[in-house]
Amino acid sequence: MTPAGRERSVRGMFTLLRTHHRRLLAGVLATAAAAAVATPAVAGQAQTRTLRFFDKTTAVSLTTADGQPKQGAPAAGDILDVAGVEYRGDHRHHARRPSGTAHTRCVFTGPDSGTCQGEVALGGSLILVRSPLGGNPFEIWYGTGRFKGITGTGTTTTVSEESNDSDVVLRYRRG
Repeated sequence: MTPAGRERSVRGMFTLLRTHHRRLLAGVLATAAAAAVATPAVAGQAQTRTLRFFDKTTAVSLTTADGQPKQGAPAAGDILDVAGVEYRGDHRHHARRPSGTAHTRCVFTGPDSGTCQGEVALGGSLILVRSPLGGNPFEIWYGTGRFKGITGTGTTTTVSEESNDSDVVLRYRRG
């Protein structure tokens, strides 16, 4: 593929995300919530933690169920993969160096419906999330390493329509 063809293909993926960003990215980009520093959310509830981070989308792929690249609107069985780099903070004030990485996979059950699952790698630990397509808030259902046994919810706010970058807030508890 020529560089111009690659550029059109990437533009097409971002156009797809812009078109469906509220449905797709609410669950998708939120998966990276483990990338921020944990701080107590409410005085007196030492177990509740809040993580805040800026998620920078680095790769987007829409394929058919058999793995073939797809252009156009998603259909039942299509798969959306999104990867990102996580920075402590938010889009206005965030760390210069990444704190972790994230990946989310959404499987469409129709053009506007599906399920998403994702994982965030932070050091040697993972946070696992899931939601219906566009689920905001989304569910944190498991963690490993320093996040072992956590559950909670999170929200995401898209801060750039062009790149689909977002701010994510995650609230979780152990056990």
